[in-house]
Amino acid sequence: MLFWYKEIVLTPRRRPSLALLLALACLPVAGACKKNGASATPAEGRGEREAEVVRENYPDRDTPYDEYEAQANMRVRFAIRNPEMLNRELTRLSDVFSTDGPLRLESATREMLHEWGIPMPVIEQLDPTGAFGLSLAYPLRTYTGENWIMVPAKDLALLTREVVTWLTLDELGPQRWRSAPSDTEDEEDPDHRDEGVYLAQAEGALAFTLREAMLDDAAVPASGDGKAHDLMLEVDGIATAVPDLLDDFDQTLHNVERGAWQRRLEALDRMWVSVDAQEDRDLEFGAGVTGRLDGWDGGLLGPARRAPARIAAVMPGGALAALTASWGDPSPALELINDFRPSLGASVLMRDFLEMASLLVDHIVEDVGIAIYVDEEGRHTLVLAAGVDSEKTVAALATDMVELFDRSLRAADAEITAKEVAGELSQEEAAKQRHSHGKETLRLGSQRVESVWMEMREPESSTKVMLDGKDRFRMTSFVRDETFFVVMGPGMDGVLANMGSKKGSRLAQAPGLLAAHERLDGCQVCGMTDGGQAARSLYGRALGDLTPERRAEARALLPKLSKGDQGYWLLRTTPQRIEMRVLTDRARAISDPNLLQAWEQFMKVLGHRGESVKDPREWLFGLAPSSELEVGSVG
Repeated sequence: MLFWYKEIVLTPRRRPSLALLLALACLPVAGACKKNGASATPAEGRGEREAEVVRENYPDRDTPYDEYEAQANMRVRFAIRNPEMLNRELTRLSDVFSTDGPLRLESATREMLHEWGIPMPVIEQLDPTGAFGLSLAYPLRTYTGENWIMVPAKDLALLTREVVTWLTLDELGPQRWRSAPSDTEDEEDPDHRDEGVYLAQAEGALAFTLREAMLDDAAVPASGDGKAHDLMLEVDGIATAVPDLLDDFDQTLHNVERGAWQRRLEALDRMWVSVDAQEDRDLEFGAGVTGRLDGWDGGLLGPARRAPARIAAVMPGGALAALTASWGDPSPALELINDFRPSLGASVLMRDFLEMASLLVDHIVEDVGIAIYVDEEGRHTLVLAAGVDSEKTVAALATDMVELFDRSLRAADAEITAKEVAGELSQEEAAKQRHSHGKETLRLGSQRVESVWMEMREPESSTKVMLDGKDRFRMTSFVRDETFFVVMGPGMDGVLANMGSKKGSRLAQAPGLLAAHERLDGCQVCGMTDGGQAARSLYGRALGDLTPERRAEARALLPKLSKGDQGYWLLRTTPQRIEMRVLTDRARAISDPNLLQAWEQFMKVLGHRGESVKDPREWLFGLAPSSELEVGSVG
């Protein structure tokens, strides 16, 4: 939440009202406002007189502060319409993946609120299943803007009595109360005559406002798109409050050019985040911004597509996760490549690689793609692809890439040998540093491709996912169907067999990718994930730490988890709007109790049950079993 620190510090008469409203905002959303609540106290060494001088001078501004403040019109709206659902889903997920068992959000929130000094009788009457909302102006002012907070009640009369007693409110009229006037209030000042914290009962909830006139307008905020999202955060009028935004985040942006950030923020009108997860529909996350956004993507992204482009019809199907991006102007990519050149020093290998990358970028057309595959044995393969305009020219680049990798391995061997001959390395030390490597020919239908492999000595657990049973890293690069490919990983043979077969599946058939293209009138960056493949991925990365018995038990559970539940994510940009959506097939992924039970048992078998996953990417792409868990037993 964004609140303006100086407003609270600069005007002593307003400080109690504003600080109280901020504290009340923290009631149902514990943790969200802890930092902001603390900001009601002036920073150490910064007295009120000094703050008044800052306000009076308002440095580096053409507009006097009071005039700017009157014009600033940023609004923050937040709503939770289904907290019970959010609590339930967090409990379910934490029950599977948390060390300490399920997270009870309601009890954790109650405990935190009590630690903050909220009386327990007040906390007891807050309804954890009711809708909560707030609408605040920024900078936060008492006399303008929509400032209110809605708190749901179990027993409205009882909650009202407890709050009135706790805050010592004066009765204003039927079902209305206000904070007692402070000694410093200026009744002659029209801006502050109506100042205070006002309380009213409204349809099973308490409404807190900063002006009496706002009591009739207080309500759980509606979303700008007209939908009643389960969770919604919206910020409007961003461009009007840029100077204060930059001041508030000055510590975060101290290494960034302020002028560049100011130009970016002044181009924004609105930003929003939404979450929906009802029982009868998928789990969906949305986020976006609107404004003058021309050039925000640097021109690298091409036009939005409502159907998968040709590259998706060439890439193999059955991916764990995949992404395709519409290709636009290559200039930003070339600039990025050129930025790396000065830092390479004497690295001939990297200079050659960047030179090939520059040549390749010039030939890319239509789309680029990346996908991760995992087979029934849990072997992973990474595929990079790009549509090209000249198959013959790019085929030479693909061959050069394989040769470059092979040449670099032989050069490393020669360097080790030279040091051994010069006496800088003993025979034993040289043997430890030297890696076995070689080339092999693989089949791709009627085509043959060259592959390079290198044996890794004592590989890190995080890299084993890309190594085969002999701890070898394998890669190949080739052109097929006017598409440039780089393929690497232990499951290369299966991926190439799929690509070379006329009956092989294709990425364009993936339901998740198809759904991504259909939303928002098309997407420029379109992705999909397959929850059923995630079980195979976990199984493959845990194989080295499993006993034969546990391997067999895990393999027996895989069919129950491979339900084909696909989700998607997408990005769509226009000169006025950038929007992102993420959706998962919640009905299969979470709601099915049998599937949830199978996942829990599967995690136990792998030794991950109860292991905390702080980052979902660790779970999908690199979580190693804890050394403290017993590998030979389940539980």
